[in-house]
Amino acid sequence: MKLFLGLMVAAMSLGLFFACRKTYPTPVKVVIGNSGSITIAGLRALQIGYLGAAPFVKKFTTDLNLYGVVTMDESSGNIYKQVYLRDYSGTKISSTVSLPYGAIVLKLINPGGLFFGDSIRLDLKGCSLDIPLSGGYLQVDSVNVGTMVVKIKTGLNPLPLPATIKNINTPYYPYLPSYTNTQYPYDGQLIKLSNVEFAPADTGAGKYYGVLNPVVINTNFPVQDCNGNSVIAFTSGYANYAAPYAGAPGAITIPGKSGTMVAISSFYGSSTAPSMELSLHSYAEINLTNSYCGGGVRDSLKIMFDSTGLQNNKPVNEYNWYNIVQVGNVSWVGLIHGSQSFPSASTYGSTDARNVMWLITPPILYDSPKTLSFMATTYYNSANVKQLDVFISTNFNNTTVNVNQANWQNMDSLFPLIPNLANGYAFKPCSNAPVPLSTFLPANYTGTFSIGFRYQGTISDPDSTATFGIDNVIIH
Repeated sequence: MKLFLGLMVAAMSLGLFFACRKTYPTPVKVVIGNSGSITIAGLRALQIGYLGAAPFVKKFTTDLNLYGVVTMDESSGNIYKQVYLRDYSGTKISSTVSLPYGAIVLKLINPGGLFFGDSIRLDLKGCSLDIPLSGGYLQVDSVNVGTMVVKIKTGLNPLPLPATIKNINTPYYPYLPSYTNTQYPYDGQLIKLSNVEFAPADTGAGKYYGVLNPVVINTNFPVQDCNGNSVIAFTSGYANYAAPYAGAPGAITIPGKSGTMVAISSFYGSSTAPSMELSLHSYAEINLTNSYCGGGVRDSLKIMFDSTGLQNNKPVNEYNWYNIVQVGNVSWVGLIHGSQSFPSASTYGSTDARNVMWLITPPILYDSPKTLSFMATTYYNSANVKQLDVFISTNFNNTTVNVNQANWQNMDSLFPLIPNLANGYAFKPCSNAPVPLSTFLPANYTGTFSIGFRYQGTISDPDSTATFGIDNVIIH
C-alpha cells in the first residue's frame, strides 16, 4: 500500500511539473533580402540624373542592397534618429577628380541599433531616397534597423578625410554650363579640419557648444580658418558635451584657440541659397589648443564668398570684414543668385540723397611680394557708369582710426577692368594679372594693410544707381 501511494505521488508530481512549464512561441525569423546591390555613388546618380520639376523622391519596392560603414552614430547626442554611411564608390569633385568615398545619411524610424564602425548591409526595400521638402542633403529615409539591416562586422575605425573649409564649400556642377542639380561633394563625408577656430564672439566664459536646461538651446557657430573662409558648426543642446544649464559648474565652454576638429559635413541649403554645415563628431575630437588667429592679423586672404556670411538682401556679415556705411543708410548686402553668392552694393530704392558704403578686409601683414586680385560684376547699369573703387590703407582699424580718419590710396589705375558695362552675373577679373601691392606701399614696409571696396551713388542721378558685386578676393 505504501509502495502504491508513493508511486501515485511521484506520478502526480511529474504531471504537475510538465503541466506548469512555460511554453514560448516560436520566434519569427526576419529574412532580409539579398538580391542585387547599389553603391552610394549609384544612389547619388539617381538624384543627379533627375531633371523633373517636382521634389526628388525614389521609393524602393524590391530588394536592393547597400553596403557601407557607419561613420557617425547617435552616441554623442549631437544627431538623433540618423547615422552617416560611406563606401568606396567615390564622389566626384570635378569632371576628372573624385574623393575616395561615397557618403550619405540614413534616417532611422527608431533611434539606436547602429554604431560607429559597423559594417552593414541595408536592404533598401521599403526605404525612400529623397531630399527633404525644406531642402538640404540627399537621404535614405525610413530605415528600420531591426528588419532591414544585417551587421557584417563591428568595431572598424573609419578615418576622416583631411579637408579645408574651402573644400567643403566648393560645389561641383555635373551639367556645366548649366547649374542644374549642383552637387556639394563633401555632403555626408567624415572630415578633419586643421588650423581652424571659432569666432572670438563665440568663445570664452558663457559660450557653450549647446545648453540643455531649462530650454534646449542648439547652437550654430561659425568655424573659420585664417584665410577668411568659414562654415557653420551645429551642436545640439542634447549633445553630451553641452552645458546642463547656463553657468553650470564645470560646463564646457568654447576655447579661443585654433586647432583641429572632426565632423560630418552636410548640405543644408537649397539651390537658391546653398550652405554647408558641420555636425561635430565628438568632444574628444575637438582639439583647439594652438595660438589663435581670429581677430588678429592675417598673412594672406583668399575668399570665394559663400552663403555662410551672406543672406539674400541682408547686410554682409563675413567674419572679420568691415561693412561700413559712410554716407546715407544703405550697406553692402548679400546677393544669392542660383549657385552664386556674393556681396553687392546699390543705391536702387534708397531714400538717401547720396550713399557711400565700404566693404573692408581684415588687416593683412605685408611682406614682399604680395599681390591683390579680385573679380567684379555690374548689372542694371544702362549708363555704363563705374561706381566701384578699390583702396588700400595702412592705418585703418575701425577703432582708433575709422573709415573717415584713415588714409586711403586709390588703386583703380592698376585695376582697369573694374566693369562699367552691364554684364549680368558674369564675374570678370578686374586686372590682367595679380597687382603687386608694393606699388602703393612705402619702401621696405613691414606693417599691416587693409583693402577697401567703396561704392557710391546719388539717388538724384538715375545713372548712378547700378548694382556692383565683388568675389574671389585673393591676397597672397
